[in-house]
Amino acid sequence: MDQKQNIVVIGGGLTGLTSAYYLNKKIKEENLPYQVILVEASSRLGGKLQTVYKDGFIIERGPDSWLSSKTAISELAKDVGMGDALTYNTPGKNYICARGKLYTTPGGAIFGIPTELMPFATSNLIPWAGKIRAGMDLFIPKTKTDDGDIAMGPFFRRRLGNSLVENLIEPLISGIYAGDFEKMSIMATFPDLFLKEQKYGSLIVGMKAGRKPAPKPQTPTNTTGKPKGMFLSLNTGLESLATAVEDKLSEIQILKDTCVENVEKNNDHYVLKLSNNEVIQAQSIIVTTEHQSIPKMFSKYDFLNFFEEMPATSVINVTMAFKKEAVEKDIDGGSLVVARTSGYNITSCSWNHKKWPHTTPKDHVLMRVYVGKSGSTNEDVLKLSDEKLEEIALNDVSKHIKLKEKPLFTVVTRWKEKMPQYTVGHKKRIEELKNISSEELPGVYFAGASFEGVGLADCVSQGKQAVDKVFNFLKVYNIVKN
Repeated sequence: MDQKQNIVVIGGGLTGLTSAYYLNKKIKEENLPYQVILVEASSRLGGKLQTVYKDGFIIERGPDSWLSSKTAISELAKDVGMGDALTYNTPGKNYICARGKLYTTPGGAIFGIPTELMPFATSNLIPWAGKIRAGMDLFIPKTKTDDGDIAMGPFFRRRLGNSLVENLIEPLISGIYAGDFEKMSIMATFPDLFLKEQKYGSLIVGMKAGRKPAPKPQTPTNTTGKPKGMFLSLNTGLESLATAVEDKLSEIQILKDTCVENVEKNNDHYVLKLSNNEVIQAQSIIVTTEHQSIPKMFSKYDFLNFFEEMPATSVINVTMAFKKEAVEKDIDGGSLVVARTSGYNITSCSWNHKKWPHTTPKDHVLMRVYVGKSGSTNEDVLKLSDEKLEEIALNDVSKHIKLKEKPLFTVVTRWKEKMPQYTVGHKKRIEELKNISSEELPGVYFAGASFEGVGLADCVSQGKQAVDKVFNFLKVYNIVKN
């Protein structure tokens, strides 16, 4: 084969960077006749991996960590020389704000589902009527669905009742997806919970049966002198991961500030028209962009039009830095989430200086607050000034923490329609997408937060899987061609 074949990665967020890195790594290691082209619409790579470094503080505008049990992103960090920067969170008490008061999360609750009797029975978070209703889960028949999927809200309410859902389960789960609890698909978000209910006939029994024994106390592994938690991050800030990956891609062609305006199949290859008036050809493509841009990009392929109807919500976070003495009365905890019924204007608050000591200089405090409502477009909140958003955050936080001074500075971040929503039927739609695209667009693969997981580790896993699919496709393609 005389001329190298192009593999194009569309989108330079974490999924796209992962795809480009592992494509290029395999090409170099095995001396394969391919070359990678990465196309990104903005002026930078990394997507939501955006870190602010200010006065010794490390502030994440986007996600700040991942579950340590999902190892794909940790492996990527090690592969690009960032292994020494991996750091665990410091565990602490987590609170639920319900009916205007703070309650610690009952012991043994997994995603809010009780697996131990005494912590649940003695907690004041759930009224006794709600506790009795939650116990009915042991007797309610298995959930039946017409198409194998159901929204989280109806699923959990049927099994455990309104009180437990509104005061515990919804605040804990909704924040992960910034989603509408009444519309989000259980099979696309927490399929294991549905499968446990189907197997055991009870969520409580199923979660208790699948619960792992409590781990033995761990030896302190960092300067905090405390055991490590369940989450990982980088002590250099998550944007440093994007930078490290980009540094490994010096040999490939990276087109920034460039949009892919149209993709069309032409016999045995694809033609991509770019916003810079350039036209490139590709034998295979990995699409990692937000789903909203896909129908226009592939305008001749009607089966992709369902992405026009796929919703996305907006998220606003307000991070505030203080001197330690500014906090007159504090809480012994790492975070709080807010029940919708509390009437607050925030959904959660994290004490980053406690959870992630590397983010904050000594004798200082760092709070990260999410403003708005989970599952809402938050259009009105997005329009508020930075000063007003800071005021809202301070007002709600001050109901539980006494502050003597204003923040040293505040970083406000607005993510407009950046959280894809996995509504009922999402998993089935993605499977249909794969099946149809294998016929209509062979060699084109879709990966990223809009498809099979919004978390950082999920995006990395999808990027790696897409790479495997590309090489398997090209292997067959070139055998048939030759």
